[in-house]
Amino acid sequence: MAKTPEPVRLSGVDQLRAARSPVAHQVISVMERLRRASVAELAEHTAVPAGSLYYHVRRLVGAGALRACERRSTGGRDEVVYELTGSEVVLEADPGDAEATEEFRRTLRTRFRALERGYLGALEQPGTVRRGRGRNLSLHQHQARLSTADRDELQRRIADLEAFLIERDDPRRQDFVQVTVAVHPVASG
Repeated sequence: MAKTPEPVRLSGVDQLRAARSPVAHQVISVMERLRRASVAELAEHTAVPAGSLYYHVRRLVGAGALRACERRSTGGRDEVVYELTGSEVVLEADPGDAEATEEFRRTLRTRFRALERGYLGALEQPGTVRRGRGRNLSLHQHQARLSTADRDELQRRIADLEAFLIERDDPRRQDFVQVTVAVHPVASG
């Protein structure tokens, strides 16, 4: 039986910088779904022009998150196919490394700003449905006291949601939705 690859952990300052931009985050997210893709395929799944993606893909290769795995000819042109170097990409910083911890914080702030811009932009967008059937805009925040078993079940359900999104993703559709889930402990007091 084939061994499931371990996650690739990006924890160094340069690795975290490579993953910081919203475009790099999109590339990582799509690669976690597709496992392997050319830059042209990434462009189909992200709605980001291929020319803009090359820079981010090269940085993610340098960070160790992606690697070239195949060359193929398409329409008379050679293209490189990339794959994740692990099962998923995990961003983290050693708490003892102040510079990496600060870069990790910058990366989180960038991700949350992109989320905020996307959400606020959707409020102004024609076609945004806030209520009822076809709803495509919502924001939920909940707190709960969960046992270890409950937290494990929560993570399983989040994985099921991710699997659903991967299964239903169709690059022929233009109606993108973004789902962001953040789970964190709440400081007591």
